[in-house]
Amino acid sequence: MTRKKDRLRKVLWTIVACMMGILLFCHTYNDILITTRHGINFWKFLFDGQILHFFEQNYVASGNVYYDAVQGCAYNILLYIIFAVWNIPTALLSAFGHVDVMNNIFCIAYMKLLPVLAMFVSMIILRRILVLLEVRGEKLEWMCFLYLSSSLIISSVFVVSQYDILSVVFQLLGVEAFLQKKDKKFVFYFGIAFCLKYFSIVLFLPLLLLRHKRIFSWIM
Repeated sequence: MTRKKDRLRKVLWTIVACMMGILLFCHTYNDILITTRHGINFWKFLFDGQILHFFEQNYVASGNVYYDAVQGCAYNILLYIIFAVWNIPTALLSAFGHVDVMNNIFCIAYMKLLPVLAMFVSMIILRRILVLLEVRGEKLEWMCFLYLSSSLIISSVFVVSQYDILSVVFQLLGVEAFLQKKDKKFVFYFGIAFCLKYFSIVLFLPLLLLRHKRIFSWIM
């Protein structure tokens, strides 16, 4: 019975991994491309001493032949710093290798790997949270599998390439800190999550009120 379960688990993981690999190369949306372009431009503004004009002047098209709409920056500077650091290789290829990174399938796949990496990090943190909640053994393994193989994760990370998952990583770190009763880390992680995506406040406020029920005592 145990061998059958192990075999089933391996087959399911293999199917999910293959599906992820195929979708990584088959779908691209403009959001990840334009944000990557803005992130790459971060270095130009920084080295030119114009970083204070990053939002004002960083109004460009992604450079992809299929998505040529000119767009400005719409997110917190922290997100663009993350994209800038992640895309150092593509920036170098573009500047010194004269590679058209915005139309190269492998470069685009690399850009999409940022939310993919965040997805796996979120799974590791989720696993630690489940252990804190005393989930063990086979149940723990299946819950991790169901998380990674869910249609919401697959579609948002591998098809649409949404980077909400970056905020999710810090939200999960915040939840972990909450369960460990480490209030400073709890607030710190959710502060970063809030900078990446404002919807994190929907999770932060209930947890805060759960820990501090006398709201006026900590406001005053």
